[in-house]
Amino acid sequence: MNMEHFISEATRKAIIDHFRTSGIKWNGRLQDNQFLGRLFDLTSMPSTDHRVWNADSDIIQHRVIWKDWNDDWLFTDRRFNLLNESDEIFLRFLCETIHPLVRPDTEEAFYLAEHYNLRLAVDGWRIVEVGRISGKPVFGHERADTISPFGRAHNN
Repeated sequence: MNMEHFISEATRKAIIDHFRTSGIKWNGRLQDNQFLGRLFDLTSMPSTDHRVWNADSDIIQHRVIWKDWNDDWLFTDRRFNLLNESDEIFLRFLCETIHPLVRPDTEEAFYLAEHYNLRLAVDGWRIVEVGRISGKPVFGHERADTISPFGRAHNN
């Protein structure tokens, strides 16, 4: 996939700010390291704390054991850099936040997908349902000018 940046910083900040102000947890029902481990190899990423070995142990230490990092720590952590990362990684992050294993509440998943789509539309992207797991929607992303694999354009 093309790693260009079509999703503006303003759009990314609007989506991230929604997590900060809504009380909705970006990691759903998973611990931070469990969620991020679905997207990144945390054991190969560096720690920000010299007392632990890698990002995985760093996150466990500060979010699970000590609980001394804020809930929105991810959005300012340079290792993940969601404001400047490729569109592909940012969109994969959004889709994971509404995956049934992360967010089992289907109504909340659709609410977030709709919120993402309102913001992403100006940059030419959208989140679409691409399948189901145990009757719950699984989401992917596509350019807003493409046709879904089901043969129709989505207008979420």
